[in-house]
Amino acid sequence: MNDIFKYSFTFLICLIFPFLSFSQCEVILTDTFVCHFGNNLTLTPEIEGSSITSDYRVDILPFNYVEHQNSNMIELQDDDISQAIDIGFDFEFYGNKFTQIYIGSNGWISFVPNQSINYLSAPIPSLELSVPKNAIFAAWEDWNPDIGGTISYELFEDEDSSYFVVSFENLSHYLCGSNFETQGSFQIVLSQADYSINTNIINKSSCLTVPSLQGVINEDGSRAVALEGRNSTIWSSNFHSSKFTPSNNSYFNWLVDDIVLYQQDSFSLNFYSNQDVVLQYWDDLGCYSEVDFTVSVLPEYNLTIERVGDVLYSSIVDENFSYQWFFENEELEGETNQFTTLNEEGYYYVLLQNLENGCYYNSRVHLYVTASIIENDNSLIKTFPQPSNGSFSVNSDKEVSLLQVYDNKGVLVDEILSPSENSFQLSLSSGIYFAHFYIQNKKYFSRLVISN
Repeated sequence: MNDIFKYSFTFLICLIFPFLSFSQCEVILTDTFVCHFGNNLTLTPEIEGSSITSDYRVDILPFNYVEHQNSNMIELQDDDISQAIDIGFDFEFYGNKFTQIYIGSNGWISFVPNQSINYLSAPIPSLELSVPKNAIFAAWEDWNPDIGGTISYELFEDEDSSYFVVSFENLSHYLCGSNFETQGSFQIVLSQADYSINTNIINKSSCLTVPSLQGVINEDGSRAVALEGRNSTIWSSNFHSSKFTPSNNSYFNWLVDDIVLYQQDSFSLNFYSNQDVVLQYWDDLGCYSEVDFTVSVLPEYNLTIERVGDVLYSSIVDENFSYQWFFENEELEGETNQFTTLNEEGYYYVLLQNLENGCYYNSRVHLYVTASIIENDNSLIKTFPQPSNGSFSVNSDKEVSLLQVYDNKGVLVDEILSPSENSFQLSLSSGIYFAHFYIQNKKYFSRLVISN
């Protein structure tokens, strides 16, 4: 195509000024529950009709060019567009999520196919079909990779996030040819972490009176942001980095009893009773929504263990529950019925899950000991005085880390963590109890006789 033919068209450029589209937002939060009295609940709403990427601000950064390590080269001709290229992650742009891009040889990328291959830039925002949409322009002008230059892309991944880089390097201009002084090297960087966009320019000289555009535009052309002085004007740049950062801020009011408790995007509270909660939401673009919902505290189950012979039974027998028995805090493999058989001395308990709501319930522990073990352990550790009024000591010169006391039915009635000087004070009624001592990761048993 010769120069006269390519530049003989007459273009009518309509300048469309940006406008605010005040939309309705919907906050999605429904009535919910906590399983137990005092449980903490964290709520994060789903917001429809508003997006962090509904608008952008532009910041000028210290120059930083991403050097490729294992770039993927693509071959494009004059006024050409690539096939779909996977980004490697979901990227949100003007409120929509994308997983692919299309690279235009004239210095831009788009997130949708079938865009205009017009080689003359135009001011944005613009509804004109000649302007690519859902696009990022690093330097939209009449580049020609057929004459010289390379176009490549690469996905960079690290532990915290990922970013995708498209580079146009040493591109020649259609009119100015391969003249080094008018070649361009620049790139577009998409960040997974915050959906920001960096444009890094090593050099971009002006070619005659050809205008160039650096900016972003949405899916229909109604919203756009261009760098000052670079909205389809004649400009040049060297060692320049800019960042398009999503700038639609969101605001939250979480109210309980008409009092604002939180103003963050999530809400966390311990619930001790049923509670009505109100969330008010709005953003910089005029979206507003309010929702009322209730957090209920589910009733507790009185879950106990009953022993018949050498078998332990859950006091709750219901097909809507699952069962898992534990011995010494370890799951008993295969013990998933309403009962389990006692095999060795120690403490047992059962964990139930309500299959309808997912809530878990622990039973109190049942201590299984035999008289012979108690007699053997009495030779290892002794309590005195015996009987006592609840105040007693042990004859060990090693420190007791934990004391658990069980009644004659195997029910835990008291426990003391890290007692001082191996001396103990229990407030229990008269009777016979079993003391379970932890000393240097070993367990010892002793009978306690309390007489008040």
